[in-house]
Amino acid sequence: MRCVVSLTSIPSRVGDIAPTINSLLQQDRKPDNIYVWLPQAYSRAKGSVGVLPEVLQRVDVRQCVDHGPFTKLRPALEAETAPDTLIVTA
Repeated sequence: MRCVVSLTSIPSRVGDIAPTINSLLQQDRKPDNIYVWLPQAYSRAKGSVGVLPEVLQRVDVRQCVDHGPFTKLRPALEAETAPDTLIVTA
């Protein structure tokens, strides 16, 4: 079974999620993919993310439409179409 982790951030806070990503990457059962979703509305308002912290270059960073708290899950459901994929939100 494929297991992915999905979480959100905003450009002004993306540098602060490195400890979370590092922790996920050090788990005994490593996720097959880690998605970090950046809502487009924040990206337009605050400018581009710029240079990502090194740890974020090891995960799948994508932009999406902001759906509030549901943003952690909705774009992951669209990206992961296999019905047996486990999606963990963080």
